[in-house]
Amino acid sequence: MILKKVIKIFLCTFLITSCNNENYESSFDLVAPLTISVDGISDNLKSYQQINMNINSNFECNFIISSSDIFWVYTPDNKSFSFRAPITVLDKEKFIIDISTIETTVCPKGSKTESLEVSRDLGNVQFTPNPSPYNYAALKTDFFASHNIGFGGIEIIDRFTSIICYPTSADCISYENELFGQDAHNMATGDFNNDGFEDIVVAW
Repeated sequence: MILKKVIKIFLCTFLITSCNNENYESSFDLVAPLTISVDGISDNLKSYQQINMNINSNFECNFIISSSDIFWVYTPDNKSFSFRAPITVLDKEKFIIDISTIETTVCPKGSKTESLEVSRDLGNVQFTPNPSPYNYAALKTDFFASHNIGFGGIEIIDRFTSIICYPTSADCISYENELFGQDAHNMATGDFNNDGFEDIVVAW
């Protein structure tokens, strides 16, 4: 009889403990699954553009974000995050942000991956064609990055007709319906023909 009572007590204790553990572990299963939503990310992001990202969920959650390409993130409440878009010298480049909840008694563990498609910022200059450096991965580290660089010509459709005389008035050439040269480089000044007047030379 004593043995039977001991077994009954043990079984009751085991069942109560098991039921309590099951209720604790599945407390979040009684409501809808965790969903994480992100807003504030533009579809047309440019290099180093300011981003103000907001994260929300159907639970009372705070979040942390991580990325190997994003630095100096500011957040006042672990729901709003301010940072600069990664720098790229390519036409378009995709970067990944990992979002994770800060697990608490009112917020389950969860995560989401968000992608940023960033294009380089050429300002008002249009290169033809758009150059992309072959060694772009070597142009940035965790501490610096080259930004808005490249080499190309500005497309000019204007033409000119003229008579140009140099170095003397007897040395003249006629030009008709000619294209202008593009994007001058390596300019220097000096009296190259010893006539007492300053000259300018431009290399292309």
